[in-house]
Amino acid sequence: MPPSHVAILDLEWTSWEGAHARNYSNPGEHREIVQFGVLKLIDDDDLPVIGSLALFVQPRLNPVLSAYFTELTGIPRLPSMRRECRSTRHCGNYSISWVMTRSLCAATGETVPSSV
Repeated sequence: MPPSHVAILDLEWTSWEGAHARNYSNPGEHREIVQFGVLKLIDDDDLPVIGSLALFVQPRLNPVLSAYFTELTGIPRLPSMRRECRSTRHCGNYSISWVMTRSLCAATGETVPSSV
């Protein structure tokens, strides 16, 4: 019998110092997803990682990430999404599409279309 696989999803949301304790109640404190992280593991005692995926999303309401967020997560501030590339990955029967900035495309090895 082939080994079972497990996928772990981790979401990173915009944040500011003390925002969680305030229940994001200050003006402008809107929780927006910044990163989708997924690890694919083999379901055995060691849980070895056999795949990973990290997708970055430019927040719309708070496009400039707080210093608190970047220090907490290690995710750098994302450049403007005005110059972007589109990417699609096929995962089994599903296709995942997203938009990344030109610099994120280069950082992840995606091809930047010449029209960007």
